Amino acid sequence: GSSKRGGFIVFGFIGDLGVLFFVKAACSASPGLATHRYAALCALAPSLAYWPSSLGKEALMIVGIGIATYGIARFFSTGALLWPVAVTAAALGFTGAIRPHIAGIWLAGVFPALLVMFVRNMRTTEKIDRGRRQGMMIIVIVVATIGLVVLSQAAIRYLPSLGDDESITAILEETTRRTEQAGSAIDPPNITNPLNWPYAAVRTLTRPLLFEARGAAQLFTALEMTLLIGLAVVSYRRLMHIPKLVLKVPFVTFAMTTLFVTGRAFSSFGNLGILARQKALVFPFLLLVMCLPALPRRQKHTPPVESQNSSTSPSV
Repeated sequence: GSSKRGGFIVFGFIGDLGVLFFVKAACSASPGLATHRYAALCALAPSLAYWPSSLGKEALMIVGIGIATYGIARFFSTGALLWPVAVTAAALGFTGAIRPHIAGIWLAGVFPALLVMFVRNMRTTEKIDRGRRQGMMIIVIVVATIGLVVLSQAAIRYLPSLGDDESITAILEETTRRTEQAGSAIDPPNITNPLNWPYAAVRTLTRPLLFEARGAAQLFTALEMTLLIGLAVVSYRRLMHIPKLVLKVPFVTFAMTTLFVTGRAFSSFGNLGILARQKALVFPFLLLVMCLPALPRRQKHTPPVESQNSSTSPSV
């Protein structure tokens, strides 16, 4: 029969399974990752324990995108084509049936990573191996492009309909208006100027902060985000290494692009409750930032020690 505790156990297990796929993906495709730290953070993060365990779509979503992330990671780490692409396509198809815009965000994050992998494969010395990898890359890009087009069309139908005006700007404005109608209303950042997009993405992903909390539930979420920001400050050398890793490691490129696109897409939300629930889907990538390999410390240059048997000795 119906049971809230039984639902919590079932949905919580499904959500944990999705988080496990995130951890496996990062450990297999991110060299130098602090694996134990990342696994511990994913296991203990309140957002990943609370939101997917509720009766709703989050548990199914996080297991879908977790499996898709694992398939993408295996493609980047092994270069295999058939089963990673098949697993990723099936997982994103399942995710797209529930929330097509999330599946579209995941595919959008793949394209810059494929470019990084393509450049890396160009440096392969053997011509036969280079040609084989380039052919595989072309096939994957074609499949990803077709999938992105299909998911984009589905996402447009999923978003609020405005009749004659179906522009993206109008749709985002309608999304803001609808989400502001419930409680926990906030002022979304200004995204009319593309130069504001990086700030809007970071601001959206780091909400709510302590001064924005209204009530115990928001305060708990704000405390979690404050601890995460504090961990980022302590791990500043890991953050400084991200630009270099984005240009060299395809999985890091994929994760950071997905974070940016998600922050940009969710910046139209005008409700902290809805934002916190949706943000749980990319929370494993937020935790990944704190576990990437740190920037090597600069070694201080020490002058050579003078030989004790000097050719000239002071006069006595």
